[in-house]
Amino acid sequence: AGSSTRQTRSDVVGKSLLDYAMAWKIRFTALAACLGGAVAGACDGDCKFLSDGLYCPVNDVREHADSNKDVAAVAARLKEDPVNYAAAKQIYTEGLESTKGGGVFRTLQALAQKNQTGGKYTNVFYSGAVDLYGSTDAIWHDWIIACLDGSSPCNDKTDDFRKYVINKGLIGVVTAYVTYEMGVAIWKAADGQTTDGGAAYNWDEAAAFHIGR
Repeated sequence: AGSSTRQTRSDVVGKSLLDYAMAWKIRFTALAACLGGAVAGACDGDCKFLSDGLYCPVNDVREHADSNKDVAAVAARLKEDPVNYAAAKQIYTEGLESTKGGGVFRTLQALAQKNQTGGKYTNVFYSGAVDLYGSTDAIWHDWIIACLDGSSPCNDKTDDFRKYVINKGLIGVVTAYVTYEMGVAIWKAADGQTTDGGAAYNWDEAAAFHIGR
């Protein structure tokens, strides 16, 4: 077939993302119905707010939101001259801003390597990505770590190429985790787990990863 009809891997992934985004708009309505139609109010002095000031979570998910600060911190290291790949990798693998408590950090690497295909809820989008790329690591982690280290397939690439892959890859990592938490919230709501610590908690986490603070 000619180039105008050839369907590439990027075409497949791009179409899947668009279809998935539309599906989540529909599912949000379903979740609101399961939770009694409630929607989050504007943030006030008592709200553990996120950066947009529009979504007020019922759970304290501010540390989850700080994963986005790690994405920004990596980008900042990559802007240094010379490019500080070592410091960027340290943030990716060890964490910087998002803590779980007790001195334990939430890391972008752990998010990238999260198995989203098992358990009671399966992330259909992520399962499709695993089928397409062959493994969880192959979706984001392998490319990010290769470009941070300068190893194959990034060993002969320019700094601009490596920085682009790392920055866009990390946005993809966080976005994929948003879809995972949204899916868990939908599943829990349908299962009757509608307390603040049930479906609402996962929905708050999804908002935190998506919005940041």
